[in-house]
Amino acid sequence: MIPRTPILARFHGCLRLRCAPDSFSYQSLRSHSSRQFSQTFPAQAKKARPKHRNPYVLAQAQQRTAANKVKQAGLQEARKAALGDPVRGYLTSFTQSLTDTVPKAADPFLKSFRDISLSETSPSDSPEKPCLNHYLTPAEVEASLQYSEQLIQPPAPSSKVPRDWSDQENDVDEHAKKHSIATEAIKRIVTLENSTTAERTRANVQRCIEVFGRHNTDKYLKPRARAEANGERAETMPRIGRDTGSSEVQIALLTQKIEKLVTHMEKRTEKGKRVNPTDQHSKRSLRLLVHKRQKLLRYLRRKERGGERWQHAVSLLGLPDGTWKGEITV
Repeated sequence: MIPRTPILARFHGCLRLRCAPDSFSYQSLRSHSSRQFSQTFPAQAKKARPKHRNPYVLAQAQQRTAANKVKQAGLQEARKAALGDPVRGYLTSFTQSLTDTVPKAADPFLKSFRDISLSETSPSDSPEKPCLNHYLTPAEVEASLQYSEQLIQPPAPSSKVPRDWSDQENDVDEHAKKHSIATEAIKRIVTLENSTTAERTRANVQRCIEVFGRHNTDKYLKPRARAEANGERAETMPRIGRDTGSSEVQIALLTQKIEKLVTHMEKRTEKGKRVNPTDQHSKRSLRLLVHKRQKLLRYLRRKERGGERWQHAVSLLGLPDGTWKGEITV
């Protein structure tokens, strides 16, 4: 163990060298070394008294803080409302027809087959065709009904074959009756009112392709300005078949799937309880679809630069800025 030596003996040599013999004294060194220091703990020290503040001024500051908080909350709610619903957007006639049991433009028997044609749609309108079940069109059904009517039509009276006129009239009446029954049966078979959910989904997919596919929209929507090489516009390859892979079509198909999932998750009983409260699989699928649509919307907006294709897709599908701006939480 190191022996304990007094401080004076330890520093005696160095002090003797630095100090003159006449001015050095042990009493002066002892007086300086035995200086008293405060041994009070900092926590026990007296705290500085706060400055006096007017209570009226404090109350005014608290009121201003509360008013600013209320104002900020109102501004945040207004911005959120301006962005719109990031999942469902706003309701349009097209999105409403996707969720209906029978779309308004899908049942051709609301009109005559001959009254439905593409000539009714103007260039500004979407070239949407009425949807039927089993991949049929109104023109095909009308042509088939006319051909079947001609096949079973009773023969015309001939002078070579003697026949009673009463029998001829009975055959004509029976033929008209059978044709009306067959027309009603075909109507019930091809209409979407009696179809399954999978068949309605298939019909909605076909409608999205016909409305947003570029094989139709290129006829009345101007594409964006393309880059020119050496002062000449680059030639584009002609499109073959229907367009099923463009961003507009994929966004429309995702919107149809999202609408279906949201309707499934919002089902409630008569007492107001949710029918599927623990369906986490559908919730995860909905989150993935919403974020995938957000990426496609950002891509389409960047490529089209707010052109007619962008406006056409957003206006028909009812997609506000909240569907592609910022962060979406589901």
